[in-house]
Amino acid sequence: MTSPFQIDGQGIRIGASIGISLFPEHGRDGDELLQQADFAMYAAKRSGKNRIVEFSDDLGNAARERMTLEGELRPRRCGTREFPSNTSRNSICEPTPLCRFEALARWNHAQMGPVPPLNFIPVAEESGLIIPLGAALMEQACADAVTWKRACGCDVQVAVNVSSVQFAQNTFVAEVKEISAAKPGSSRAFCRSSSPNPQR
Repeated sequence: MTSPFQIDGQGIRIGASIGISLFPEHGRDGDELLQQADFAMYAAKRSGKNRIVEFSDDLGNAARERMTLEGELRPRRCGTREFPSNTSRNSICEPTPLCRFEALARWNHAQMGPVPPLNFIPVAEESGLIIPLGAALMEQACADAVTWKRACGCDVQVAVNVSSVQFAQNTFVAEVKEISAAKPGSSRAFCRSSSPNPQR
């Protein structure tokens, strides 16, 4: 499949990510075998595509964990107390006080406890749930920036890490403007940044 196909004089290349499950090691019926092969196929895609992956128990456990996280990441949880926007202070400038903070997404699940960003951010990005979650976190950052500015009397800036999935949305710029406009005084306090590191 590495050789290009010629269609109307154009070379077209295609790839394939293949998942394999074996009977009876990985399942006792067709439905179970198809599900395990599906898990293996998505693992092949996540590991670089254009490869073959055989199902394993570890792979199955990881896939079920991802499915559980996605189910728990439904939009009903976005913007709730389970997703506080933790902040870390970066610097204070004198003689004109300038407080800079970075808002970091943290998930305190009611039953599972703290869920590391390295675990839930990739799931949120793949499922598209990073869109409502990211919007909720930006709203919280704006609100915090305004509150802190009023409380301390100094200029406050809050940086928010934004996923590339959010940037790819045609409505992203309009959404940021809408969020900023909803909190008077937040437009100067709210900074946006991009971070490819899910641990952040």
